[in-house]
Amino acid sequence: MAKYYFSVKYYFAEMRIRAKLCYSGQLHLLLKE
Repeated sequence: MAKYYFSVKYYFAEMRIRAKLCYSGQLHLLLKE
């Protein structure tokens, strides 16, 4: 059970990081134009 919880926590953390990177990337493109 702890293993499952850890993987879920890791999954959400990764999603948050990816969302942040995607957002900053879009911001970069907007500022460039």
